[in-house]
Amino acid sequence: MWFRRVPPTGHVVLSLFLLSAGACGPQQVSFDSGNGLDTTAPLLSGIAASMVTESIAVVTWSTDELAISHVEYGPTIDYGDATPLYGLALHHRVVLTGLEAGVSYHFRVESRDEAGNLATSDDFTFDASNQPPVVVDGLVGHWTFDDVSGDVAPDTSPNGFDGSLVNAPSPVSGAIGEALAFDGASSYVAVPHSAALDAFPLTVALWLQTSSTSGVGGIVNKYVAASFNGYQVFSNAGNLCACGPL
Repeated sequence: MWFRRVPPTGHVVLSLFLLSAGACGPQQVSFDSGNGLDTTAPLLSGIAASMVTESIAVVTWSTDELAISHVEYGPTIDYGDATPLYGLALHHRVVLTGLEAGVSYHFRVESRDEAGNLATSDDFTFDASNQPPVVVDGLVGHWTFDDVSGDVAPDTSPNGFDGSLVNAPSPVSGAIGEALAFDGASSYVAVPHSAALDAFPLTVALWLQTSSTSGVGGIVNKYVAASFNGYQVFSNAGNLCACGPL
Protein backbone atom coordinates (compact mmCIF):
# COMPACT_ATOMS: atom_id res chain seq x y z
CA MET A 1 0.00 0.00 0.00
CA TRP A 2 1.32 3.50 -0.73
CA PHE A 3 0.31 7.16 -0.95
CA ARG A 4 1.23 9.44 -3.85
CA ARG A 5 0.77 13.25 -3.92
CA VAL A 6 0.04 14.65 -7.37
CA PRO A 7 1.26 18.26 -7.76
CA PRO A 8 0.08 20.94 -8.05
CA THR A 9 -3.53 20.06 -7.23
CA GLY A 10 -2.89 18.64 -3.79
CA HIS A 11 -4.65 15.39 -4.67
CA VAL A 12 -3.69 12.39 -2.58
CA VAL A 13 -3.97 9.02 -4.28
CA LEU A 14 -4.04 5.77 -2.33
CA SER A 15 -3.24 2.63 -4.26
CA LEU A 16 -4.11 -0.65 -2.58
CA PHE A 17 -3.45 -4.11 -3.97
CA LEU A 18 -5.70 -6.92 -2.72
CA LEU A 19 -5.01 -10.63 -2.93
CA SER A 20 -7.91 -12.99 -2.31
CA ALA A 21 -8.43 -16.72 -2.61
CA GLY A 22 -9.52 -17.67 -6.09
CA ALA A 23 -8.50 -14.32 -7.60
CA CYS A 24 -6.68 -14.37 -10.92
CA GLY A 25 -4.12 -11.91 -9.60
CA PRO A 26 -3.70 -8.71 -7.58
CA GLN A 27 -6.61 -6.31 -7.78
CA GLN A 28 -5.84 -2.59 -7.50
CA VAL A 29 -8.20 -0.13 -5.83
CA SER A 30 -7.35 3.59 -6.04
CA PHE A 31 -8.91 6.41 -4.03
CA ASP A 32 -8.46 10.09 -4.91
CA SER A 33 -9.09 12.71 -2.23
CA GLY A 34 -10.03 15.43 -4.74
CA ASN A 35 -8.79 19.01 -4.83
CA GLY A 36 -8.48 19.33 -1.06
CA LEU A 37 -6.46 17.25 1.35
CA ASP A 38 -8.76 15.14 3.55
CA THR A 39 -7.02 14.24 6.80
CA THR A 40 -10.08 13.32 8.87
CA ALA A 41 -10.80 9.64 9.52
CA PRO A 42 -14.37 8.33 9.25
CA LEU A 43 -16.56 8.65 12.34
CA LEU A 44 -17.61 5.20 13.58
CA SER A 45 -20.99 4.73 15.26
CA GLY A 46 -23.49 2.05 16.28
CA ILE A 47 -20.94 -0.75 16.62
CA ALA A 48 -22.69 -3.93 17.75
CA ALA A 49 -22.47 -7.72 17.58
CA SER A 50 -25.75 -9.62 17.05
CA MET A 51 -27.19 -12.90 15.78
CA VAL A 52 -24.53 -14.75 17.79
CA THR A 53 -24.68 -18.53 17.50
CA GLU A 54 -22.23 -21.31 18.30
CA SER A 55 -20.26 -20.59 15.13
CA ILE A 56 -21.07 -17.11 13.75
CA ALA A 57 -21.75 -13.52 14.80
CA VAL A 58 -22.78 -10.46 12.79
CA VAL A 59 -21.02 -7.14 13.43
CA THR A 60 -22.69 -3.95 12.19
CA TRP A 61 -21.75 -0.27 12.33
CA SER A 62 -21.98 2.98 10.37
CA THR A 63 -19.54 5.61 9.12
CA ASP A 64 -20.23 9.26 8.32
CA GLU A 65 -18.58 8.90 4.91
CA LEU A 66 -17.98 6.13 2.41
CA ALA A 67 -15.34 3.72 3.65
CA ILE A 68 -13.86 0.29 3.05
CA SER A 69 -13.90 -1.84 6.18
CA HIS A 70 -13.11 -5.07 7.96
CA VAL A 71 -13.23 -6.61 11.43
CA GLU A 72 -10.44 -8.10 13.52
CA TYR A 73 -11.53 -10.67 16.09
CA GLY A 74 -10.32 -13.46 18.35
CA PRO A 75 -10.44 -14.93 21.86
CA THR A 76 -7.94 -12.34 23.19
CA ILE A 77 -7.29 -8.64 22.63
CA ASP A 78 -4.54 -9.68 20.22
CA TYR A 79 -7.38 -10.90 17.93
CA GLY A 80 -5.65 -13.22 15.46
CA ASP A 81 -8.38 -13.39 12.80
CA ALA A 82 -9.62 -10.78 10.35
CA THR A 83 -12.42 -10.69 7.79
CA PRO A 84 -11.82 -9.78 4.13
CA LEU A 85 -11.84 -6.12 3.15
CA TYR A 86 -15.36 -4.97 2.17
CA GLY A 87 -16.10 -2.26 -0.38
CA LEU A 88 -17.17 1.36 0.01
CA ALA A 89 -20.30 1.79 2.14
CA LEU A 90 -21.88 3.95 4.83
CA HIS A 91 -23.54 1.04 6.65
CA HIS A 92 -21.34 -1.97 7.29
CA ARG A 93 -22.33 -5.56 8.02
CA VAL A 94 -19.68 -8.24 8.48
CA VAL A 95 -20.20 -11.91 9.39
CA LEU A 96 -17.60 -13.48 11.71
CA THR A 97 -17.20 -17.21 11.13
CA GLY A 98 -15.34 -20.09 12.69
CA LEU A 99 -16.36 -19.27 16.27
CA GLU A 100 -16.24 -21.86 19.03
CA ALA A 101 -19.12 -22.42 21.44
CA GLY A 102 -18.44 -21.30 24.99
CA VAL A 103 -15.70 -18.82 24.05
CA SER A 104 -15.73 -15.07 24.74
CA TYR A 105 -14.51 -13.04 21.76
CA HIS A 106 -12.88 -9.64 21.35
CA PHE A 107 -13.35 -7.60 18.18
CA ARG A 108 -12.69 -4.19 16.71
CA VAL A 109 -13.69 -2.59 13.41
CA GLU A 110 -11.54 -0.62 10.99
CA SER A 111 -12.83 1.71 8.27
CA ARG A 112 -10.73 3.65 5.76
CA ASP A 113 -12.14 6.52 3.70
CA GLU A 114 -11.42 7.38 0.07
CA ALA A 115 -8.49 9.60 1.09
CA GLY A 116 -6.86 6.77 3.01
CA ASN A 117 -7.68 7.97 6.55
CA LEU A 118 -8.09 5.01 8.89
CA ALA A 119 -10.49 4.83 11.84
CA THR A 120 -10.04 2.01 14.36
CA SER A 121 -12.64 1.34 17.04
CA ASP A 122 -12.13 0.50 20.68
CA ASP A 123 -12.18 -3.14 21.72
CA PHE A 124 -15.59 -4.80 22.05
CA THR A 125 -16.57 -8.25 23.29
CA PHE A 126 -19.37 -10.76 22.97
CA ASP A 127 -19.85 -14.02 24.81
CA ALA A 128 -20.92 -16.92 22.63
CA SER A 129 -21.56 -19.03 25.73
CA ASN A 130 -24.47 -16.97 27.11
CA GLN A 131 -26.80 -16.92 24.11
CA PRO A 132 -30.39 -18.23 24.20
CA PRO A 133 -30.98 -21.67 22.66
CA VAL A 134 -31.26 -21.46 18.90
CA VAL A 135 -33.38 -23.78 16.76
CA VAL A 136 -31.05 -24.80 13.94
CA ASP A 137 -33.13 -27.46 12.20
CA GLY A 138 -36.81 -28.13 11.55
CA LEU A 139 -39.90 -25.94 11.88
CA VAL A 140 -39.27 -22.70 13.80
CA GLY A 141 -42.67 -20.99 13.55
CA HIS A 142 -46.04 -21.62 11.83
CA TRP A 143 -48.82 -19.05 11.87
CA THR A 144 -51.93 -20.40 10.10
CA PHE A 145 -54.23 -17.50 11.13
CA ASP A 146 -56.99 -20.17 11.33
CA ASP A 147 -57.50 -19.94 15.06
CA VAL A 148 -57.00 -16.26 15.86
CA SER A 149 -58.44 -15.54 19.30
CA GLY A 150 -58.93 -11.93 20.32
CA ASP A 151 -55.67 -10.17 19.45
CA VAL A 152 -53.48 -13.32 19.48
CA ALA A 153 -52.29 -15.24 16.42
CA PRO A 154 -51.07 -18.59 17.80
CA ASP A 155 -47.87 -20.23 16.59
CA THR A 156 -48.77 -23.86 15.86
CA SER A 157 -45.12 -25.00 15.94
CA PRO A 158 -43.78 -26.51 19.19
CA ASN A 159 -41.89 -23.27 19.93
CA GLY A 160 -44.80 -21.06 20.98
CA PHE A 161 -43.90 -17.83 19.16
CA ASP A 162 -47.43 -16.42 19.36
CA GLY A 163 -48.05 -13.14 17.55
CA SER A 164 -50.13 -10.11 18.57
CA LEU A 165 -52.59 -8.48 16.18
CA VAL A 166 -51.90 -4.74 15.83
CA ASN A 167 -54.48 -2.27 14.49
CA ALA A 168 -57.11 -4.94 13.85
CA PRO A 169 -56.30 -7.02 10.76
CA SER A 170 -59.57 -8.74 9.86
CA PRO A 171 -60.32 -12.49 9.46
CA VAL A 172 -61.16 -13.61 5.89
CA SER A 173 -61.30 -16.88 3.95
CA GLY A 174 -57.88 -18.05 2.81
CA ALA A 175 -56.48 -20.44 0.20
CA ILE A 176 -56.54 -23.08 2.95
CA GLY A 177 -58.78 -22.37 5.94
CA GLU A 178 -58.84 -18.83 7.31
CA ALA A 179 -56.51 -15.89 6.69
CA LEU A 180 -56.03 -12.28 7.79
CA ALA A 181 -56.58 -9.16 5.69
CA PHE A 182 -54.23 -6.22 6.31
CA ASP A 183 -54.87 -2.61 5.33
CA GLY A 184 -51.38 -2.11 3.85
CA ALA A 185 -50.75 0.87 6.11
CA SER A 186 -50.87 0.17 9.83
CA SER A 187 -52.20 -3.33 10.57
CA TYR A 188 -49.84 -6.25 11.14
CA VAL A 189 -48.99 -9.21 13.39
CA ALA A 190 -46.05 -8.69 15.75
CA VAL A 191 -43.97 -11.63 16.99
CA PRO A 192 -41.51 -10.93 19.85
CA HIS A 193 -37.80 -11.30 19.10
CA SER A 194 -36.13 -14.65 19.71
CA ALA A 195 -32.66 -15.84 18.71
CA ALA A 196 -34.39 -18.85 17.10
CA LEU A 197 -35.90 -16.48 14.53
CA ASP A 198 -32.36 -15.50 13.46
CA ALA A 199 -31.14 -19.09 12.95
CA PHE A 200 -29.56 -18.68 9.52
CA PRO A 201 -29.82 -20.22 7.02
CA LEU A 202 -33.62 -20.24 7.05
CA THR A 203 -36.61 -20.46 4.71
CA VAL A 204 -39.68 -18.20 4.76
CA ALA A 205 -42.83 -19.50 3.03
CA LEU A 206 -46.26 -17.84 2.86
CA TRP A 207 -49.58 -17.54 1.02
CA LEU A 208 -50.33 -13.99 -0.19
CA GLN A 209 -53.02 -12.32 -2.27
CA THR A 210 -52.75 -8.63 -3.14
CA SER A 211 -54.12 -6.20 -5.70
CA SER A 212 -51.28 -3.73 -5.18
CA THR A 213 -49.19 -2.92 -8.27
CA SER A 214 -47.29 0.11 -6.97
CA GLY A 215 -45.08 1.14 -4.09
CA VAL A 216 -43.08 -0.92 -1.62
CA GLY A 217 -44.76 -2.83 1.21
CA GLY A 218 -43.43 -5.14 3.88
CA ILE A 219 -44.85 -8.66 4.16
CA VAL A 220 -42.51 -10.52 6.54
CA ASN A 221 -40.00 -8.27 8.25
CA LYS A 222 -37.27 -8.99 10.77
CA TYR A 223 -35.22 -6.05 9.71
CA VAL A 224 -34.39 -2.53 10.92
CA ALA A 225 -34.37 -0.03 8.05
CA ALA A 226 -30.86 0.77 6.71
CA SER A 227 -29.27 -1.56 9.27
CA PHE A 228 -28.15 -4.26 6.82
CA ASN A 229 -29.16 -6.63 9.58
CA GLY A 230 -31.98 -9.20 9.36
CA TYR A 231 -34.28 -10.43 6.60
CA GLN A 232 -37.37 -9.27 4.78
CA VAL A 233 -40.03 -10.40 2.29
CA PHE A 234 -41.72 -7.45 0.60
CA SER A 235 -43.62 -6.33 -2.48
CA ASN A 236 -42.26 -3.79 -4.94
CA ALA A 237 -44.62 -2.56 -7.66
CA GLY A 238 -46.59 -5.80 -7.36
CA ASN A 239 -43.49 -8.01 -7.49
CA LEU A 240 -42.51 -10.32 -4.63
CA CYS A 241 -38.98 -9.61 -3.36
CA ALA A 242 -36.75 -10.81 -0.55
CA CYS A 243 -33.49 -9.77 1.08
CA GLY A 244 -31.34 -11.20 3.82
CA PRO A 245 -27.76 -11.72 5.02
CA LEU A 246 -25.02 -11.56 2.41
